[in-house]
Amino acid sequence: MSLRTRLFVSYVLIVVLCLCMVAVSVTVLLQGYRDSLAMASLEDVARPVYVQVLSLVRGEVTTSELWSNMREQAEKNDIHILFSNRRGDIVSQVTPGASSGQPPIDVPREELPSRLSRSEQGSFVASGGRTFLYSAYPLSKPDQTTATVDTLIIAVPRGGALAVWTTLFRPFLLAGLIALVVSLVIAILLARSVYRPIQHVTEAVEKIAQGQYDQEVPVAGPREVRGLAVSFNQMVKQVKQSQQRLRHFVADVSHQLRSPL
Repeated sequence: MSLRTRLFVSYVLIVVLCLCMVAVSVTVLLQGYRDSLAMASLEDVARPVYVQVLSLVRGEVTTSELWSNMREQAEKNDIHILFSNRRGDIVSQVTPGASSGQPPIDVPREELPSRLSRSEQGSFVASGGRTFLYSAYPLSKPDQTTATVDTLIIAVPRGGALAVWTTLFRPFLLAGLIALVVSLVIAILLARSVYRPIQHVTEAVEKIAQGQYDQEVPVAGPREVRGLAVSFNQMVKQVKQSQQRLRHFVADVSHQLRSPL
């Protein structure tokens, strides 16, 4: 592999490595931002569900009407509506896609909020390992110990790194292609300043090997390459002088042999 090719490959690898590092960093940073947006959106969806449950408590709607509305909300917004007791056990739940056979989620008792005095938001991990974001609302007073249903929980699956990557893939691909083209242009300019002087030295060495000692390479390029050119020119001058002295010596010896005293 030539020096020029190695320089190009090194520049491309640097660009790819930088893009990967930026992508990982942005993914980590955007995960928290994405969670904040999801929480805000979940709150907008959960608040009407909570109001409907309070309407049942006040006797403004029937149980069948409430369940019908919650199933509609679950299907429309892809949310899980859970009712839990004071121990954190799920008493009842409405699952999106239940009509198509999607099973309800199973959540360990310690993961669910309970005995709330006010609404809260957070996350829990279901038994299958999937993480959910939730908004929870109290349905009973803190000192009420006989309530069957204690907490209303509205949950949505948390978008993972793959979801963030899916969103960022096209912009990162476009940015990567632009950066790659720009880096190749810069690589060509920078590489020429390195390999062209070295190429001149190589050509001069080949000519010297053929006996052409009148060679001088231009002093150009980076400091190290310029130092190489200066040292090479000095070496060529010394070799040329040595060859001239050797020729003079051989000529003198030949003359002495042809014209002995």
